[in-house]
Amino acid sequence: MPTLPRHALSLVALISILLCGSAASAFELASGYPKRTNTTRLSPPPGLFDLSSSNAGINRADCLDVTQRWRFALDEVPPDTTSVEIWARPDATSCAPASERAGEESAKSPSCFRVASFAVGVVLGKELEIDNLAIIQAIEKKKNVDGPLDAQSVCSRTAHMKPTAIHLHLLAFGGSNVLELADAKPAEIDYVTLYDLAGPTPPTGLRLGSGEGMLSVHFDAPAAPGDFEKYRVYCFRDARAADAGTEAGTEAGTEAGTEAGTDAAGDAIGDAATDGGDDAGAKKPVCPTGHPFVPGSLPTSALDAYRCAESRTVAGEVVLDGRDNELPYAVALAAIDRQGNFGILSEVVCETPRATNSFFDNYGAAGGRAGGGYCTMGRATAASGLFALGALTLAIVGASLRRRRVAGPLVGAALLFLSAPSRAEDEKPTPSTVTPSIVTIEARFGPYRPDVDRGVDKGRPWRDTFGNTPRLMAGGEIDVTPIHLESLGSIGFGALFGYTCASAKAEFADGSGRSDEETSFDLWLLSALATLRVDVLSRKTRVPIVPYGKIGLMTGLWSSADGRGVSHDPGGLVARGRTNGFLYAAGAMLLLDAFDPEAAKTFAAERGVKHSYVFGELTVADLRGFGQTWAMRVGALTWTAGVAFEM
Repeated sequence: MPTLPRHALSLVALISILLCGSAASAFELASGYPKRTNTTRLSPPPGLFDLSSSNAGINRADCLDVTQRWRFALDEVPPDTTSVEIWARPDATSCAPASERAGEESAKSPSCFRVASFAVGVVLGKELEIDNLAIIQAIEKKKNVDGPLDAQSVCSRTAHMKPTAIHLHLLAFGGSNVLELADAKPAEIDYVTLYDLAGPTPPTGLRLGSGEGMLSVHFDAPAAPGDFEKYRVYCFRDARAADAGTEAGTEAGTEAGTEAGTDAAGDAIGDAATDGGDDAGAKKPVCPTGHPFVPGSLPTSALDAYRCAESRTVAGEVVLDGRDNELPYAVALAAIDRQGNFGILSEVVCETPRATNSFFDNYGAAGGRAGGGYCTMGRATAASGLFALGALTLAIVGASLRRRRVAGPLVGAALLFLSAPSRAEDEKPTPSTVTPSIVTIEARFGPYRPDVDRGVDKGRPWRDTFGNTPRLMAGGEIDVTPIHLESLGSIGFGALFGYTCASAKAEFADGSGRSDEETSFDLWLLSALATLRVDVLSRKTRVPIVPYGKIGLMTGLWSSADGRGVSHDPGGLVARGRTNGFLYAAGAMLLLDAFDPEAAKTFAAERGVKHSYVFGELTVADLRGFGQTWAMRVGALTWTAGVAFEM
């Protein structure tokens, strides 16, 4: 037989080594693997790693679902591979060294535990399947070698845990040893996922309030919020608990819940204590019989029928609308984490929705008849024409502002003409006469308490609902002053607006105290007015004071609401209306320019503000319903302060 030369044999050996090295270096997952089957996870939770949507981690439901599997596929394995095994550990340290796997079947507590083993014949071209339970069981062996490893024991935890990493190590074995690749690295693939088997603890300080057709659930943050995602609220109502002759106060609507972004629990309790919530006559909470909630247990799918709301606020309030009056409810909460795990059920709290009296109810009971909408005027009167004139004034103000460049020269000419009789023929016009300030902008603030109680036949609906404390009125004003009298001051026309509101807890209709239902009142003031500013003192003397007066038409747009939206009386009259009247004001402005003339000049040059003031005034909003048949008195005698800028 012919033989090859020695150098040819060496070349063949080298080629064989290179080819074997090339093959041995290929130990990789196939494209698109691993895959999850039957997964219901929509997106991975934010946590330790940037996981794909197919690797959202393992939660309790995944662990218990025997149909949900991980599938791995390999493109190639080293040529001497006899089996491929999957091992698990909680970190990225290699499982290739035998010392990391030593004692895996004993109580020596190694670092890596075997999840599955596959003979080489079932590896190439096929999928390697493992279930979640096998992965979790491997991790649990490290924590408790002698403990039970059945599905319920391993998967159904109640103590809260944080998302924890699981590293799945795929190892290529040749016999009992892990093979090495050409670069002397072990034939090992490290794939990482997360597991979290228990949800957050329930909220603390759980308490329940009620109103008309509603319940309010108040809660504080859990002791261990961890990776909190939301609460699920469960409600149970037992219709048998109602008295046979008791009418359900409101129709049972769809199960719904609305979140309050801020924690109102403290205010609700404070109001109830202050306003009679703990009166001897207050009704004690009654729990419906037969409710299915077991505190400390994990919610099951059977409780889905009692789901009534969800809240993503870790501490605060959830309002449950559409409840039936005079029927007791039981409520419990469970926290859910970002992995979809439910925590244990909270304690059970109970309450009964009952009828309440909103501000508009109290107003109607006191003899008030206003309402029906903002456009309601009663019988037509001359007031319609007056308020049309006010609207025209507002339009003129707006047009004047838009055409300021054109109006400037015209105003200057008018001022020269109007001021001529007050000057000697040889007197030169002053700069303030030639270049007058034509626009004044004010920011206004002050206390406000509407005179509602003076406009009713009996009772004090405002005081009984909102108390005597005035609310803040905030607003603004813009004036155009086309007329300047050298010996007196400036005359102008403008528009004013203001807003105030009040809210309180509504009284129960049976007089047993305050409920958890909000009742509120909103008021907008709008005015078209004329102004007289006596600025002759500040211009011709060192006294930086500008007295002024205002008079105009005013209207107040009001609205009242309760826990169900805009209030209505039993006849369907909507709690919205408009009250017409007049505005009178007198005050004084302090010219700030006198305190720092240089800063005033800089402000004028850079911002176009000629003069700056602070002011205080006595304000009379005489809103008694001028020209109207029925009107709610929403005016007030008050004071106002603010800042003003002349442009």
